[in-house]
Amino acid sequence: MPMTHALSEYPGYRYFSLLIGLMMAFPSATLAEIPGVQSWAYQLQNADPQEIAANATFDLIVMDQSLTGDAAGNYTPAEIAAISAAGKIPVCYLSIGEAEDYRWYWQPDWEADPPAWLGPENASWPGNYKVRFWDPEWQAIIFQNIRAIVDQGYGGLYLDIVDAYWYWSEENPENPQADRDMAEFVIAIGDSLRAHGGSTQLLIPQNGEFIVTEDDVQGDLAESYFQAIDGIGIEDVFFYGEMDENNPWNPDADRLEVLADYRGQGVTVLSIEYLTEQGLIDRYRQAARDAGFLPYVSVRALDVLNNGMVAEPSGVPGAPDIRVLGAFPNPFNPRTEIGFHANRHETIGVRIFDARGNLVADLGWRDYTPGDHAVTWSGRNTQGRMVSSGVYFYMVEGDRDFGIGKMVYLALVLMAALTLSGCAGMENLDLNSVLGGNAPLNENTVAQGLKEALSIGTQRAAARVGGVDGYLGNTLLRIALPEGLQDVTGALRAVGMGTKVDELEVAMNRAAEQAAGEAVTLFGDAIRGMTVADAWGILRGHDTAATDYFRARLGASLEQRYQPIVENKLRTVGGYADYEALVGKLQSLPLVETPDLDLVGYVTDRALDGLFRELATEEQKIRQDPLARTTQLLQKVFAAK
Repeated sequence: MPMTHALSEYPGYRYFSLLIGLMMAFPSATLAEIPGVQSWAYQLQNADPQEIAANATFDLIVMDQSLTGDAAGNYTPAEIAAISAAGKIPVCYLSIGEAEDYRWYWQPDWEADPPAWLGPENASWPGNYKVRFWDPEWQAIIFQNIRAIVDQGYGGLYLDIVDAYWYWSEENPENPQADRDMAEFVIAIGDSLRAHGGSTQLLIPQNGEFIVTEDDVQGDLAESYFQAIDGIGIEDVFFYGEMDENNPWNPDADRLEVLADYRGQGVTVLSIEYLTEQGLIDRYRQAARDAGFLPYVSVRALDVLNNGMVAEPSGVPGAPDIRVLGAFPNPFNPRTEIGFHANRHETIGVRIFDARGNLVADLGWRDYTPGDHAVTWSGRNTQGRMVSSGVYFYMVEGDRDFGIGKMVYLALVLMAALTLSGCAGMENLDLNSVLGGNAPLNENTVAQGLKEALSIGTQRAAARVGGVDGYLGNTLLRIALPEGLQDVTGALRAVGMGTKVDELEVAMNRAAEQAAGEAVTLFGDAIRGMTVADAWGILRGHDTAATDYFRARLGASLEQRYQPIVENKLRTVGGYADYEALVGKLQSLPLVETPDLDLVGYVTDRALDGLFRELATEEQKIRQDPLARTTQLLQKVFAAK
């Protein structure tokens, strides 16, 4: 039956509202943050490197280190290189929360005389044993194995049993801060992985997503956790039950809510469901697409290689009754076409909701034949009035199924802000109706649009440098060794200190990335404190007028905020220890001058230089050639200069 009031009356309201939250955070068309990865595969047993290399349906493969599980069956560097040469990223499975009795490290006498870190056997998986993962001896085993995995040629790690912290803090409450210990362990694994394998190495924990919400992890440690990981693997989020495969549709709203935070942090979500029935697979594919996840299906044993999954359902019998095709144009003014595909003959209705779930417009119900269809929305609400600028959601609903999508209606102020912030895709807007003919823009409107644009630009700049490899992976921003050390790196490498040189450079860049989050708050305060005169001065100024404005007002404050974070990060990842080791070695070498520098001050200065360089780049993007997108609007805005 058609709904006439709020979306909260709909039986699946919480799941629907979570999808709205996910879609508000990022476009559903942009599913992945890992460069070049739009699909993935997962096979732990019987993996054949030649078969993996020949399959063109996925970009990333999670596989074991070994065909047989022990060191004798390790895949060779040539086999892993062949997978990489085929354009795929091979990521190695590694259990960090349980020990496995078939691995290279297992000792036969452990069952009778277990080491202190070895816990009880997992009753559900014989041969797997709980481990006190915070114990240095267990961690040493993991760190030793990381080097071997990198040497084999893998492009990252897929960490399993991250949720072991829950066992040791709740089920068998031996360690009340197991959550914090696990978060720090994962971060340390990431640092070790990239120190040995380079900044492009991927770190992907599986499950355990609630760790960032735990009391001992929330705040700075959670932020560090987000920065350390590139993705998260999740199982059984949409289909949950007692069976190995083909459990009923049962989306876990609590997990989806937390995973929305991961997506909001730019973390790719690699979702796997254990399904073999095509109708369930197609329903899963659409749900994963709506949530912004990369989907994959297999059997629970993970002993077969299935094809990677595309974003759209197949349209075969058993597929969802309704599939949304999108709104065009989007953003729009004054009207848009909402497209959808009906898989069978049925009565279908289309309704519009705002971001809070309130009904805005009911576009009616009618009978549709199988095929593609479209319904027009003119941007008016149920009272016939034009809606305000903002994000809206359309729900296409049939007797048994529904689909949702996001669209943006732009009026004057929001259009000005989005245009100034460099948004693409505006070429389809009817600007005459928005601009009101030739009426000029007033000062307050343009100033507000510029301030919103600067807010977007500063957040983007800080997010880029603050992400993993924001400095280390950017050749223009990467913080090199201090000049005094650069001059003697050849001598240091010649006496076996090359690893320490590399680790110090990684540590300096990681410290800069960690500190970048402090910039957002200060930038926001400065923007809110801008007067109309300040905004107009920036608008009329040179290509980096805003950057200069921020540097003049915030340079000293940012330095104060950065220094303690840089110092703490250098200590945590071993940067100080590496520096002291290098200086100590130099002191033992004849005729080599030993540098004397303030490491924290050096990293802080270079980090701020990189931040403002990135902000200047973002500002130039905002200013460059806006006429190619929205001629009439920007002619008016920039004419005011």
